[in-house]
Amino acid sequence: MTALVISLFLFSTTITAEITYPVDDNSFIIDEVGALNSTEEGELEQLSIDLSDGWGTDIVVVLIESTNNYSTENDTNMSLAQYTIQLFEEWGVGNQEWQDGVLIV
Repeated sequence: MTALVISLFLFSTTITAEITYPVDDNSFIIDEVGALNSTEEGELEQLSIDLSDGWGTDIVVVLIESTNNYSTENDTNMSLAQYTIQLFEEWGVGNQEWQDGVLIV
């Protein structure tokens, strides 16, 4: 049983190490597909900054075309929900003690 638990831990660590993400430039808005014009991106960025400063809640918006554009679990398709959870944990969005971050992908 112990060997099974250890092997599952090692396997899950290996999988996580293979996942790639958009570049985290410490911005609240990351538009990998160019869907937003500069005005829209600036307005969303300012709203997120205001919410972070006023309420202490970080809201990060990431626009990607597809999880297929990134390496995921052994290069197989990963659901958007799974990818978002992994990205949220990788970036540590928000205050980890209060778990008050929001990630919108």
